[in-house]
Amino acid sequence: MKRAIVGLGRQDVDTTGIKPRMEVEVLGSSSDHLILNMKDSDLKVGDEIGFDVNYSALVRAMTSPYVKKMYL
Repeated sequence: MKRAIVGLGRQDVDTTGIKPRMEVEVLGSSSDHLILNMKDSDLKVGDEIGFDVNYSALVRAMTSPYVKKMYL
């Protein structure tokens, strides 16, 4: 199994309320990291992963001082 560690955790977002926008599986999370099963994805260090979020995850992300916000 190929895994990835993402710098996003429960102190940043409700990890049960996020869904990756690519073919990967969330295996678990700690307070500051997310572990993904990469399956057949070919991510490299520094690549970005997009997520769909539910209301709970959005609220926690927007109120977290550790999450950079960019308004478009």
